[in-house]
This record gives sequence, C-alpha cells and structure tokens, in this order.
Amino acid sequence: MLLIGSRALNYRLGYEHRSPADWDFVCTYEEYEEFIKNLKRTETIKACYPIHAGRYIVCKTDKSICEFEIAWEGSSAEELLQLAEEEVGTHFGVSNTDISGQWDIPSLDLLYALKLSHRYKKNSPH
Repeated sequence: MLLIGSRALNYRLGYEHRSPADWDFVCTYEEYEEFIKNLKRTETIKACYPIHAGRYIVCKTDKSICEFEIAWEGSSAEELLQLAEEEVGTHFGVSNTDISGQWDIPSLDLLYALKLSHRYKKNSPH
C-alpha cells in the first residue's frame, strides 16, 4: 500500500510543506479491506463509496477522509505499485497514530511524476 499526495510529500521532506485535507492511497482491494478493518477500531466510518467506475473508493470517517485508488489487474495503479516496489528509496515505511495503518511512501521523484501527471487531467487545478 502506497501513501501518495501531500501527506506523502510531508513525510518525505520531514516537515509539513502543505496542510493536507485527506489521505491518498494506491493499493490492492485486499489491502483496502484490511485498512478499513483496522480503521474501524479507531474511527467511526460514516460512508465508503466507489467513484470513477470503481477505480477509486472514498471513505469518510468522523476524523478524516481517505481516498483509495484500487490497483485492479491491468490498471495503471497496478503498474504504479510495481514501479514503486522496484524503485530505490520507495520503502520508507510509516506507522501513523493519526490514522490506523502502515504503508510505504514513493520517492520524491515518483511523487513529483504523479503530481505532474495531474496537470493533464481534464479540469485539473494543477
């Protein structure tokens, strides 16, 4: 399971570069299910629902919002997990007390590549 986005950047930099509004993950469906099972121990889940034809799942709790990009077989998310696994410097594991879980964080290079890819999405603010 990969933590991406602003929170991942903050961990990589060692300080809060930007105050994130949510948690962004890339994971398999099995990792998502395990994460939610663990999350239920510490937070009240208000809703979890799929968006973008099931590519993503959004979960809202009493304390946070988590977005999961599911790495379905043959998807670009699956390729991202494979790339991150092969990448030197990816395995920067984090255990967090704000939200239940442990995950890896991609290198700064991969986080930057992900951020740059957003600028080509329709209606992107980036």
